Amino acid sequence: MLLLSTLSGIIGFTTLFVLLAFCISGILFYYISRKTNIKLLSVMGIFLFFAGLAYLGICVDFLTVIFTGKNTTTLLLAYLIWPFVPIVYTLGCYVVFEILIPKRKSYAMAIYIIIAIVFELSIFLNRSGNITFIVPSVSGDELIDDSLISGSIAGMIGSFFTLFGMFIGIMLLYKGKKASGIISKKYYYLATAFLIINVSAFLDFLGIREIVSFVRVGSLSSVWFFYLGLRKEPEKREKKEKREEVKIEDSLFRLTKRPDHITEEEVTYYREQKICLVCKGNVGGFNNYICTACDALYCENCARALTDLENACWACNEPIDKTKPSKPFKIKEEAEEIEKITEKGKK
Repeated sequence: MLLLSTLSGIIGFTTLFVLLAFCISGILFYYISRKTNIKLLSVMGIFLFFAGLAYLGICVDFLTVIFTGKNTTTLLLAYLIWPFVPIVYTLGCYVVFEILIPKRKSYAMAIYIIIAIVFELSIFLNRSGNITFIVPSVSGDELIDDSLISGSIAGMIGSFFTLFGMFIGIMLLYKGKKASGIISKKYYYLATAFLIINVSAFLDFLGIREIVSFVRVGSLSSVWFFYLGLRKEPEKREKKEKREEVKIEDSLFRLTKRPDHITEEEVTYYREQKICLVCKGNVGGFNNYICTACDALYCENCARALTDLENACWACNEPIDKTKPSKPFKIKEEAEEIEKITEKGKK
């Protein structure tokens, strides 16, 4: 440690801190997902854990210098950093594809996984042709600096990963602008998280040692935005929405407000969060109904009530009970007009 320069020491300490922070955050995300049954939160937990492991090689080199006064080998450094990179990006894309294109995510993931495998093979089969190392002239004087070679297979795919990650962030911003309410906020949170972590990765890849520590520590802010984007909303907000759209009078379930249009993204969000599309209450266990046409999720009470009232899915108007006639709900303006005519007839 006496030989290590001040700048390398700062980089080593901050990188070790970032590794631990990402890995602990990933474990917490996974733990919360098991408690709340949010699948995407568990995937994001694994994403964060591997994002931390991507700094493992740098931390091993740093600790090796501290305890032995010498650097680790370039072989160990390469294999403790770059194989984790495509895993991280693949997990992140799974979360985004599940939100943005749930019905086509299998095709998108297949293409992305093939690209990730090509990256992995290029690293393991031709390490020197894809990674460049700057080894200190005196072992232990500085940390080993490594980066992907521009124009190599791994270098081009690495650039693609980063640019596509930024594009994902922009797409989420666009979806947030088109959506409304809590769905819009969720998109904005996730967009912010993806932009932070990919811009940080881009700056990290540039290898400017003077800013590396700030970039890596700054990337940790993405964790909070990922959590806000994927967590369940507080119970208080769910109850407020429930009172606005559903009321019970004389033990009868009454629908008081139905959205004129429900997007595919809203259906996906409520299903992933285990929230009933009608009453916004939590849905658990076997007491639920999933529309066979669009996968919209309903609690048992709301599904039965809809069957008695209109027998049509709110999202796609598919009959809930195929043995009964379906009467799709009239849009708000038509319903108000019918109510006015009815009241005039009574007078």
